[in-house]
Formats: sequence, C-alpha cells, structure tokens
Amino acid sequence: MKTVAIKVKTPRGERYFCRIGKGWRIQTAWSLAGASLFLFGTDELKKVAHTLRAKNKPFEVVEIAEFVGGAR
Repeated sequence: MKTVAIKVKTPRGERYFCRIGKGWRIQTAWSLAGASLFLFGTDELKKVAHTLRAKNKPFEVVEIAEFVGGAR
C-alpha cells in the first residue's frame, strides 16, 4: 500500500493539494504538512485527479510512504 500526495504546479511554484474549496477552487499547501494524503489507487484520489485535469491544472502524484505488511 502506498501513501501519496498531489503536487500541483502553480505560477508561483510547486505546492501540495490541500482541498477543493468554495466555488470548486483548488486550495494548496506550501508544505507536505498541510497536504491531503491519499492511498494510491483509491476512488478519492481518482476524483481529485479528474477534477485537476478538468481545470487544466498541471500536477503529479508523488509517493510519500509505502507500507509493507508484517508482524508488529
């Protein structure tokens, strides 16, 4: 299982996707601490990616962590 974030390219540099605000505006965070995290391949990630494509926002999905199952 991979945890990912979405890095959005803006005119002021690269920022992390945070949420979709009022009026379907894309809100971004300056750092990873404010970013929304997703599990790779989930419907929620696909919906956000679809919305970003519809708004012609350049973005990339970046891997944050990978969980490898095992005994704890």
